[in-house]
Amino acid sequence: MILREQKSWTYGSYAALRRNRGMGYWQATFEGRTEVTDSALAELLHQIDRVRTETIPDSELVAAKGFSSAPSHSRSRPRARSRRS
Repeated sequence: MILREQKSWTYGSYAALRRNRGMGYWQATFEGRTEVTDSALAELLHQIDRVRTETIPDSELVAAKGFSSAPSHSRSRPRARSRRS
């Protein structure tokens, strides 16, 4: 949220945990403007460090759990509905 909503540096940032039979990896990505890539990457790394070292507030955990357990269609943008004559 900081990269996109507060600083307007990216079009979106994402994180995912990929698991495959006991092995896996975590990844974080963002789509951003070239001229602010260095600043956006530094902020992304700072936020990753915060997750590692600081306690996450309960309100953020509840919001993240609600988002991750919601059906994917409820997280997508609403689509315009066409009217039938």
